[in-house]
Amino acid sequence: MPPRLPQKQFVRNWIKALLLSPGVLFPAAYMLYYLSTNIYLNAGFKANLASSFSQATDNRQQLSIKSIKSDIGLDTFTLNQIVLSESGSNAGTGNSAPAITIKTLTLDSPSLEKMLISNAAMRSSQEALCRNILNEEERLRLSVNHHAGSLPANRGELAYRVENKRHVGIP
Repeated sequence: MPPRLPQKQFVRNWIKALLLSPGVLFPAAYMLYYLSTNIYLNAGFKANLASSFSQATDNRQQLSIKSIKSDIGLDTFTLNQIVLSESGSNAGTGNSAPAITIKTLTLDSPSLEKMLISNAAMRSSQEALCRNILNEEERLRLSVNHHAGSLPANRGELAYRVENKRHVGIP
C-alpha cells in the first residue's frame, strides 16, 4: 500500500502552531519594533532634532541629517552625513563659517527603546544629542583653526569629514 499523504487540515494546523509558537512570535515582534523604531528615527525624530538644534543655537545654525539608524540591540544609534551650516539670516553676511559635514557619529543611548513610548525620554535624548553634536562641531572647528595654514585659499563651502566612527554616550 502506498504511503498516505497528511490531510490538509493537519498541515494547516501544524503551520499555524509553528507561526504562533514563542520561538517565532517573539523575534517577529522584536523585528517589528526595531523596524518601527528606525522608521520613527528617520521620520519624526530627525525633524524634531533639527528644530531642537536650531533652538539650542538660537537659530544661528541649521542641522541636516541624511539618515539615522539604530543597531539591533537598540542601545546605540548612528547619524549619517550630518551637515552643520549657518542659518539663512547668518549665511548672507559674508564672513560666515564654512559648513561642517560629519560623516558618521555613533551615539550610545540606553533609553532608545523608550523613545517611541515616552515624550520625556525623546526630549532628553534630543537635548543630549544637540549638546554632543555641538561639542563635536567645536572639536572640528578647533581642528580646522589649528590646520588653517594648510587649507586652500578658496574655501567656499568647505566640508570636514570625520571618517572614523565617533562614540559618544548619552545619559
